[in-house]
Amino acid sequence: MKPRGTSNNNMEILKKYLPLLTSKKARGAYLAYFLFQLGNFSSFSFIGKWITEKFHFSLEQVGYFMIFIGAGSLVGSLWSGFIAQRYRLYNTMLISSLLIVFLFIILPYMTYACQLLDNGAPLDFIQGMLGHEKASTTQIYAQLRGERRKELYRRFF
Repeated sequence: MKPRGTSNNNMEILKKYLPLLTSKKARGAYLAYFLFQLGNFSSFSFIGKWITEKFHFSLEQVGYFMIFIGAGSLVGSLWSGFIAQRYRLYNTMLISSLLIVFLFIILPYMTYACQLLDNGAPLDFIQGMLGHEKASTTQIYAQLRGERRKELYRRFF
């Protein structure tokens, strides 16, 4: 089914957009937006590739991770103004900085335990390396990932 009208309607649409397309300011805005999106897509591609290679995530896991990042950005965008007003900017910056420092301390610790476990180290060895008194504490940090997890799953199930 063809839309009503003639090819003149196409020309009318072009005439409406012609001033926008010929505007130097608009072209600069288009270029800036293009470069921003190029960087955005490149960073997401890099993060996806890095997560796949470093942590052996499947495509599905990378997708969930990207959704998690996007949801975090959305929540941050929606609530950051409210939180900054409620707790004042200084307190917000202080708490955010402390949270980032905490994560930078704890994440390598968890990664180290996971790598030991992935490479076949027994849990009691990892427990000793991390200095834990209880094996249950070590189990929080050491979780099987990637091929080792799949191999054990196939072996026992």
